[in-house]
Amino acid sequence: MSGLGAAKFPSRWNREGQRAVYTATSQALAVNELLVHLPKGAQPQGYSLLTITMNPADVVIRRSLKTSRQWFDRVGKFLAERPDDPIAFIVPSVIVAEYNVVLYPRAENFEPEFVRIESIDPFAFDPRLFEDISAAYFQ
Repeated sequence: MSGLGAAKFPSRWNREGQRAVYTATSQALAVNELLVHLPKGAQPQGYSLLTITMNPADVVIRRSLKTSRQWFDRVGKFLAERPDDPIAFIVPSVIVAEYNVVLYPRAENFEPEFVRIESIDPFAFDPRLFEDISAAYFQ
């Protein structure tokens, strides 16, 4: 799994005050998931790519990539009402047909050996992702 960021604020898969690390099952998905949440044209700086492994048996939920929007809403409500924190959820990306894994490192039952860090490498975004190509191609 690869990750480029962590959530401090409530989001689809974590409630207010619940820390979560949003990861993806590929580097490309991690980049896409981050890009859709950035202001358009803002080139992020100072990121690292974290590569981790974990035991798939410790993941709480896995659903089909064809999961409906209603399922996302139900799981979000389930998380908000749950008194204890899960360790991790594997959920389909809404961007592409791949999976994200959300880790909850402050969960009571989260053990340090649950996640093994394989590498932490500097990550630079390709500047072409942030160029305005419309002028070059559409004039």
